[in-house]
Amino acid sequence: MAVIPLEFKVRGRFLKVRQASLPVREQLYMSDCAIADEENKVRIIEFLLRNLRVAGYRWDIFAAADTLENSCIATALHGLSSHRVVSKSTDDCSLVAVSPYSELLKRVSPNFRKNINKRRRKLEGIPDVAFSIESDLNQVEATFDEFLTLESSGWKAGKSRARGDVTKPFAIALNEKKKNFYKRVVKEFAERGQMRIVCIRVGPRLIAARIWLLLNQICYSLKTAYDEDYSSYSPGTLAFDHGYRQLAEAGEVTEINTITSGHAAENWKPEKVRYLSLLCFNNSVAGKLFYLAYRIRAALKKSSSM
Repeated sequence: MAVIPLEFKVRGRFLKVRQASLPVREQLYMSDCAIADEENKVRIIEFLLRNLRVAGYRWDIFAAADTLENSCIATALHGLSSHRVVSKSTDDCSLVAVSPYSELLKRVSPNFRKNINKRRRKLEGIPDVAFSIESDLNQVEATFDEFLTLESSGWKAGKSRARGDVTKPFAIALNEKKKNFYKRVVKEFAERGQMRIVCIRVGPRLIAARIWLLLNQICYSLKTAYDEDYSSYSPGTLAFDHGYRQLAEAGEVTEINTITSGHAAENWKPEKVRYLSLLCFNNSVAGKLFYLAYRIRAALKKSSSM
């Protein structure tokens, strides 16, 4: 059994190229397909590519962008012998291994470990501080609404100075389509018991939250927000620390996938996995021409950079 979402489009003004690709949406920058563990991934993709035309979908290039190098689709495409496949690295993704908390403390730097303990003690000195992890459907939905408000109160909504290469606000609540997407994801996975929201509160006030999705022994860190009034306590880091402890104790997952290559994860000593952009060229005349054009362009680019 396999689920492989596809979209089709024709590109080019003079020389038309028919492209089939895995969809990538602004709501979540990661693409992949799902193939059952007992299935041969390479044979499934070979069968798909061979029968697309039979089903009425002609293609010259099959594209998979923003996919991890160890993803299902990358593994399958790299295993093809029937088609020409090229790939290039576009970014990194940080994966934090989940092990007993004592082992994590050995991995991180002594200075970082000291700062975590110091800031947690400092925060716990405030009356009515509480750390929790929500997993019940009703609690998760209610807390996610609070999360949207919290995220929109800070820099992600342009309420303070933008950071790094962020040039425009991107808080979920600012985009109705994005908000509906995340609400649907949160609800559907919470119904299956696979959604966690790590929270830090001062009284009823939510000051930090991390939205985590548990799937196939991996915890995907979807979103993070914190109250900038409490930034001196590093609440986002403390929320990660608290959530990690609980995951390690429960033994539900083997790693936390941060989805991004952001610097915030560096202190946790993550493994780096590459994001790839893959192109698979059909054996049609057009597919062979586009592959040749790709190789020539790549060679010219390499020679010009020397």
